Amino acid sequence: MRHLAAVSALVRGSDAGWRKTRAAVDKIASAELEGRLNVARSTGNKADELAALNETIKKLQADVETWRGLTEAEELRANSLEQDAESARRYQEEASYWREQYTSLVADDSIEVTDPWTVIPMLLSGENPSDVFRAIEDASEGHIAFTAAAMSSWRSIDYPDPTDMTDKVVRLARAAQDLYTGTSDGMGHLDKWFKTNFELNVAMKDQTISQGRKLRSFEFEGEVYSQEPHVKVRDGVKPNEVGRIYFDLDKPKQRIVVNHVGLKLYGI
Repeated sequence: MRHLAAVSALVRGSDAGWRKTRAAVDKIASAELEGRLNVARSTGNKADELAALNETIKKLQADVETWRGLTEAEELRANSLEQDAESARRYQEEASYWREQYTSLVADDSIEVTDPWTVIPMLLSGENPSDVFRAIEDASEGHIAFTAAAMSSWRSIDYPDPTDMTDKVVRLARAAQDLYTGTSDGMGHLDKWFKTNFELNVAMKDQTISQGRKLRSFEFEGEVYSQEPHVKVRDGVKPNEVGRIYFDLDKPKQRIVVNHVGLKLYGI
């Protein structure tokens, strides 16, 4: 939309006024993003810092596209006015201006794209996992969601290996993103697909849970989900150390909904 507006302004002959307005708007937007980034860094909020960085990168990429379009539009207009030497010279100067803006931005080595999966913090036993879960949700682009029960299930226990649990939750989130972005055909044999592609031991059914009225389902955002599917995080250990992640598939919203991160729901 910004690219179309820019080209449209040039066609109407109001490019100078449009550029002045655009510069003012961009200055405000950049200041707001810089302010959010400074606050996130000062408070140590990695999730907010990542979000601000990603928005800054998206804005810069949009600016690149705008300048590229303006350069092409100006060059085309300059070529079409060859009979008017003065006009052609003026338009060529503007085309050179936009080309320089575009080139300087592309050549800026300080702009780095951060992989959101590399900045996810670790879960800590018995502590609020909200920052970790929000970072994972953002990294998966909304293809995984954590309920309030998932938050409390982790916060209420002293899990023996939080690093391993973090790894399994991240793997599940990556699987959710792959599953719902059209690149996977794993829906036929999902348990095998989880194992082959993400080294997750997943069971889609649980007889004990299916027979327990209070265990077999949960509600989230007005919908009812099954609590039978789960990731077997730890087995062959003491009963109070058996790790599980209980979730369900939400195909209409293209996501996995996690309702429990912690110990096995029964038999402890």
